[in-house]
Amino acid sequence: MAKINIMNARHPEQIKRMNDLQKNNLCHFCVDGFKTHSAPIIYKNSSWFVTANDFPYEGSTHHYLIVSKKHINNLSQINKKAQTELFGSINWLKKKFKTTGESIFMRSGDMNYTGATLDHLHIHFIVGQKQNKKSERLLVTLGYKN
Repeated sequence: MAKINIMNARHPEQIKRMNDLQKNNLCHFCVDGFKTHSAPIIYKNSSWFVTANDFPYEGSTHHYLIVSKKHINNLSQINKKAQTELFGSINWLKKKFKTTGESIFMRSGDMNYTGATLDHLHIHFIVGQKQNKKSERLLVTLGYKN
């Protein structure tokens, strides 16, 4: 069973799904819980799968998640093979979308420090638009200020 932090959710539908999953003792990114995810898996290898984020950050052009097939919750739990396959997944996304710039991040550990909603390890792959005079920044919670 995954730990969740509903206080870090950004959308009403996300909160509803999280409450339903918690009530049924399911993890959103494990096999049974993933049935509630709207976007299909578009790539996979033996360690990871890639899917669009159902709740992309406002203003992003692309927002994909690279999700560990194993329920792990800490960066230190990624073995050498999974590390290699993670970079393969990132490179696959870069080629698929022909990106010239992207942001990649993961949150690991205690969600009260990271702003994450779920402790099942996953990586965010986000592409915005090219900066211009009217550009606004994409806002992402990666922790909390002192």
